Amino acid sequence: MEPLPNSEVMVSSELDVLFVDDEALLLRALKRALEDSPYRVETASSAREGLLRLQEKPFDIIVSDYRMPGVDGVEFLSQTLVFQPKANRVLMTAFADLKATLRAINDAHVVHLLHKPVTSEHLLSVLNSLRQHVLLQRKNELLEARVRSQNIELKQMNHYLDALVRERTGALLDGLLAALEYRDSETQWHSRRVALYTTTMARMVGVEDESLAQISRGALLHDIGKIGIPDAIMLKPGKLTEEDWEIMRTHPKLGYGLLSGIDFLNEGKRIVLEHHERFDGAGYPNRLKGEDIFLGARLFSIADTFDAMTSDRPYRKALPYEVAYEEVCKHSGSQFDPVLVEVFKAIPRESWCAAVAVGQSRDTGSELTPETIEAWDKSTFARTVGTVDDGNIWFDKALLKPGHAHAHPM
Repeated sequence: MEPLPNSEVMVSSELDVLFVDDEALLLRALKRALEDSPYRVETASSAREGLLRLQEKPFDIIVSDYRMPGVDGVEFLSQTLVFQPKANRVLMTAFADLKATLRAINDAHVVHLLHKPVTSEHLLSVLNSLRQHVLLQRKNELLEARVRSQNIELKQMNHYLDALVRERTGALLDGLLAALEYRDSETQWHSRRVALYTTTMARMVGVEDESLAQISRGALLHDIGKIGIPDAIMLKPGKLTEEDWEIMRTHPKLGYGLLSGIDFLNEGKRIVLEHHERFDGAGYPNRLKGEDIFLGARLFSIADTFDAMTSDRPYRKALPYEVAYEEVCKHSGSQFDPVLVEVFKAIPRESWCAAVAVGQSRDTGSELTPETIEAWDKSTFARTVGTVDDGNIWFDKALLKPGHAHAHPM
């Protein structure tokens, strides 16, 4: 993209002038007076002929006699506004008529009066004055056009750079998430499931477009801060001590700090920071309460709890849907936003059970059964990521094979 030049902006210095008068001798005299000047002169012997000329080409200056047969100069110049509103209008008159002068200024936007008889010197003086104005206008228009063009190029460049930053940052986040999943195998499909559940409920409450994508990304990355938790705690086979839990509870702030420089995750970062807050204010790390907690984080906490209960854990088997459902309802208004619990309840049992069955197949590395696929395709969640046959990202054909890893749902 080239910068604006510091040198003088070059524009055409010649102007097109139209003279309209019913006196042929005067028209010839005016034309002779402007020979060897920067003015290209054309003439018309009537208002009608003048209007025809104006429809054929643009003129910078239009000069008309006041007294002409049929249509006077003021009326003619008023009509020229329709065809060439930017032209400079000059009225020639042999009479000092205040009323006509006011009409010329108000109705015809006349910028100068030429009193007859017109001398060559006076004519050139008036035209040269107008010429300076026209040339300045041309320069301004050219500069504005250049600025508009460069603004378009600048926007295109910004879009390109933004896309490049997003692509490279996305690749970095994928790498971090893959590292976390490798370290903690439970994270892999859990992150995908809660992202799916959270995004689906967000869509149900009217979240759209970029905000929906932000919630999806934030849910997927919610535990990214666990990268900063020591292996001695993350991989501890036994029960965590209170001191261990103190360290573990720092992962929301660690994750938020990790993502702090990524502008396009501004909303998603709030899920990372606030996903352990509670509606009653008893959560962590900042003890936020009610609607002070980001909508995406309030939705996520429901999805996270439901998924934790319906998934196998090292210390217990997955709980039935009914148990998880009752537990979410039980904590409505305390742990969870009661309005959003109603959204959770609005998703049919069959849809939740289909999602749980798919999640279990991922955790165990087993094939999806035809019954599970059919139930999924009819589910509420299929509207978020599509059916199996759609070849969507979460249920990509390759993902139907056990052991496939590191593909993200949204």
